[in-house]
Amino acid sequence: MENKNVKRINLIGKVSKILLIIAQVFLILGIVSSIILAVGIMQIPDDCFKINGNFTAQVLIDEDRIPPMLDMEEDIEALEKLADINQKFKGIEFNMTVDESVDGAIAVNADGYLENQDVSDYKYIAIPTAVSAVFVLVTVLLIAIFAFRLADAFAKCSSPFEANVLKRMKHFGISMIPWAVMECLASDSVAVSAILFTVVVILFVQIFSYGAKIQQENDDMV
Repeated sequence: MENKNVKRINLIGKVSKILLIIAQVFLILGIVSSIILAVGIMQIPDDCFKINGNFTAQVLIDEDRIPPMLDMEEDIEALEKLADINQKFKGIEFNMTVDESVDGAIAVNADGYLENQDVSDYKYIAIPTAVSAVFVLVTVLLIAIFAFRLADAFAKCSSPFEANVLKRMKHFGISMIPWAVMECLASDSVAVSAILFTVVVILFVQIFSYGAKIQQENDDMV
């Protein structure tokens, strides 16, 4: 029975390695694409185009038809706070109103104009976004690399309580910490899910470490 359980662990490790290799390839492609995008945007001359014009838009939101799992209450409240506020920023001016009595739906109305918008007006958004994407993808890539090493240890182990498995599990738990910190910094509120997931991983490391200690004591007694 024990050999069958170990074989299952080895199989899970091998399958996980394949999936993590695929994930790492996509993450690397994402990092390279984000870097190329940031560099490409920096090379565009600021005066290669200019935008002038007016715009009008209306978005109808039927809350009754939105699935309960997609809670938009906070988003709608944020829109209501912006209602009737005249916004002016870098050649853009727009007015927005929120009307909750349009055919039983919430209507978000916006109108405004663009004046002498050029590339520089969008670089300050696009470049930081691309750089942020690189940092996020690199952080996730590091997690995937340590997860791959853990999967490799599971694929080759004769016991899940081996020292190599515990070592790589500990490294995987530590690799989650930067991601949890980044989630907290990027979120308006504390990223509970990221912190909770990281804590659970670290707890699993401690549990496996304790199991390895008990197994070692039993082996010594035998």
